[in-house]
Amino acid sequence: MSSLVNASHETEMTTPWRLVPWLNRLILLAPLVIIAVITARIITDPVRSAAEHGMTLDSPVGLTNYRSGNGGIFLAFAIFTISCLVFTRRHLTGLSFLALMMGVVLAVRGVSVVIDGTLREQLPLLVAEAVFLTLSVVGVFLELARRHRLGNSGG
Repeated sequence: MSSLVNASHETEMTTPWRLVPWLNRLILLAPLVIIAVITARIITDPVRSAAEHGMTLDSPVGLTNYRSGNGGIFLAFAIFTISCLVFTRRHLTGLSFLALMMGVVLAVRGVSVVIDGTLREQLPLLVAEAVFLTLSVVGVFLELARRHRLGNSGG
């Protein structure tokens, strides 16, 4: 009987549940690449980075604040996301963090679009953030289901 249970468990974990950690990595990787590019642009060329978004940096203090504030925050996000991407046990944390971040940014951008009347300019970012939010929420549910499945099958 024990061999039947073990065979059943092995079959269950060779099905799509074994793919969930790899799917989670893909979900985490896409925003990580974007965050890394944003970080590099902000830190290496803050004037150009700001100008691409309609902002100007007119003083050395402004440059330092933009680099350290925006670049530092994005760099911290990237480092945290890398650690969550690499270790399977941290996937749920990384996906939850990504969902929270995307949800908050999307909400603030949505309110800002209404207040500032910038829907046309912001639409590509709204769509991208909504996609990342959706993917990260799907990843959270898949990871929770995978963990539940592992817990119920004795693995």
